[in-house]
Amino acid sequence: MKANRRNKKVTWDDFESLRDNMKLPLRVGVELRIDSKVRAGSHGLNDTNIRGVTANMADIDPVVPRDGRYISEGDNQSRAQVTMIGNDLVSQLFPALTLSATNC
Repeated sequence: MKANRRNKKVTWDDFESLRDNMKLPLRVGVELRIDSKVRAGSHGLNDTNIRGVTANMADIDPVVPRDGRYISEGDNQSRAQVTMIGNDLVSQLFPALTLSATNC
């Protein structure tokens, strides 16, 4: 709690300045995590961890998706409405997909 009060929130301008001016790091990215409700059609889940990342996170994050991919710079530039979700969300928000996948 004390660290949250003491530490300054990093802005997008701060990120761009760090990215453009730091000499030693190979890459600089941003990640924001929140817990919120997610919904798809009539299915919804509370307290879901949502993680927003910069397009270069695929090069930084040690977690490699089994299927799919991270958001790309092209997605950012075109303002594509895309996301990557985990298996738990797929099975809970899209049960028909889970059933059809198990029947294959």
